[in-house]
Amino acid sequence: MNNLADKNNVCAIIPFFNEGEKIETVVKRTLPFVKQIICVDDGSTDSYFISDDIFKSIILIKHSKNLGKGQALNSGFQKGIDLGFKTFITLDGDLQHNPESIPKLLNQIEKYDIVVGKRNFFNSNMPGPRRLSNFFSSKILSILTGQKILDSQSGFRCIKSTVINNCQIISTGFEAETELLLKASKNKFKIGFVEIPTIYSNNDNSKIKNWNSILGFIRIIVKFLYERN
Repeated sequence: MNNLADKNNVCAIIPFFNEGEKIETVVKRTLPFVKQIICVDDGSTDSYFISDDIFKSIILIKHSKNLGKGQALNSGFQKGIDLGFKTFITLDGDLQHNPESIPKLLNQIEKYDIVVGKRNFFNSNMPGPRRLSNFFSSKILSILTGQKILDSQSGFRCIKSTVINNCQIISTGFEAETELLLKASKNKFKIGFVEIPTIYSNNDNSKIKNWNSILGFIRIIVKFLYERN
């Protein structure tokens, strides 16, 4: 692992909402690969569990109500920047990202400013509507950014602090991840991709709602085109 991505420089941001016992499992599996974990409880109303031993190893930020993934990421990023971290890993708290893949992202961050975990859209159990949404949104972003975007909606990422400092997320929902890629490309940051496992349960417990996701994506694209002209 290179100096930039040394474990001591790395902070993981894990936003979550009503993930029950899954959040502790994600944290346990993430701890070996990073110096600090910041969990952002985005207004959970369930009785999620984090044991005392694990709780002592993390920073927990709690939103009083559900503000959306974009705001949860912002809260985590701001705390991590205040603590002086230069490299960030973002992953979801629902076990759809494999923490053991973190080194794959870190090993590429010296070449890029953002490294995104690319899922396999078609040779996997990803639900059909999500496959099409990811495929077409990635194609559109590739055209708009002039970079080859292989998975625009993946939230499993390695991000340099310089990107965070120069690309403030405004969106509150899941479209924040698309917004970050658009703003990063506008600021001439390099975006790379590494293959990661595609993990979906049979009932697709993802909190992204198809129509909301599509509408959010359209809003971001329209705003980007308007500001570019």
